[in-house]
Amino acid sequence: MSTVVIACGGTGGHIYPGLTLGSALEQEGFQTFFMGSSTRMEKDKIPAAGFSFAGVPVRQLNKKRPLASLLNWWSCTQQAKQILKQQQPIALIGMGSYITVPALLAARQLGIPIFLVEANVVPGKANQWLARLAE
Repeated sequence: MSTVVIACGGTGGHIYPGLTLGSALEQEGFQTFFMGSSTRMEKDKIPAAGFSFAGVPVRQLNKKRPLASLLNWWSCTQQAKQILKQQQPIALIGMGSYITVPALLAARQLGIPIFLVEANVVPGKANQWLARLAE
């Protein structure tokens, strides 16, 4: 069975559409796996909905401490690469939010096709920045 990873988190506006997409993908015969933050609400909501989940300790970009933010994202990207190597997905879908950045960067580095979902009229900063990496 082919696995699709969905990266989402931070708010219900990213998590609940991700859960809906995950359910639809499973109905089509795909296995779904979720990635997000290990410290935000998705760590509880996604497993409670019956999906497998892995979290990394990603933090929001801090403009006053950009080096610390970049080091956090680098570390989380390395963790996400290990998770993706274990899951061996055919694609990664990002639902938006800074929380998806490490998973999407890891997918790019591993050659995994990236797709973005944007539910807002104006795309968020993470999706705007990551759009050039997406299929």
